[in-house]
Amino acid sequence: MNTETVEKPSIVPFVPWSTNSEGLTIIESALKNTDNYFSNVIPNSSYDINVDKSYPSSEIAWIKEMLSFTKGSFPVLKNNSIKIFVSGSGEWAKRTLENERLWVGNPNSKYPCDSFATSEGSCAGDNIILLSFYNVEENQDWYVQRRSIPAHELFHIVQDYLSEMSFNLGPGHPKAIPTWLIEGSANYYGFYVVNRMGFNDYKEGRSSQSWFNYEYGTKIPLAKYNDFSTDPYIIGQLATEYLVASAGFESLMNIFKLSKTEKTFSSAFKKAVGISLDEFYLKFESSRSLMYVG
Repeated sequence: MNTETVEKPSIVPFVPWSTNSEGLTIIESALKNTDNYFSNVIPNSSYDINVDKSYPSSEIAWIKEMLSFTKGSFPVLKNNSIKIFVSGSGEWAKRTLENERLWVGNPNSKYPCDSFATSEGSCAGDNIILLSFYNVEENQDWYVQRRSIPAHELFHIVQDYLSEMSFNLGPGHPKAIPTWLIEGSANYYGFYVVNRMGFNDYKEGRSSQSWFNYEYGTKIPLAKYNDFSTDPYIIGQLATEYLVASAGFESLMNIFKLSKTEKTFSSAFKKAVGISLDEFYLKFESSRSLMYVG
């Protein structure tokens, strides 16, 4: 009889603001901290949803699950009336929103969220969300990024409620929230909900985004992702992982809350997470090569 014991591999915990931890450890720590923050979520389905009749009915259940979990996750959304539109075409979205005298996205474009009728475009406005999924088939396979969109867009409304005007200020304003944080944290949260609800795996979704590899490899500094001239979504998601792994999800929420009351975004950031924005940028750039995507 073999009495030898097999030693289990040691798990090295992530140290906050470490610049030499590999991406997998950062991801695991971020997801654990986010699980702790959302330890007891009671889904809330008190929203108004309008679905394009051409959209497959079999796909509505998972969209509602994502929306209900997200609405139940944030007290700030509890008593707010939110309208959700699920579109299978740009024409339907345009016609429906015009009929209800509503709009979301750029009012000067031909279609909501996007100027091209054949292109998908989802966006959030003032208590309004448009979810556009074109050419959807019954019970089709969904990759993580596409599945994350309902939670991603509803999280934008959370950001707006918490920060008020700071959410809508343009680059260059001292109170403006950087685009990398606005879109990156929404991307992170959306991927998290997909993982949390068992629809797909966070790590798999993150690593499958190979389209980002080239731009990520150019090493454009995170601080320069302040508009959409460079894609802020995935680099912002990595920065959010690093932030949440180091300071917790509540600190992320506090950045948005303090952006409303502090004189500058930089002061709100430091007060929320404990280090200055410049120091965060330095640490992130130092650890960035370990956060491989794809």
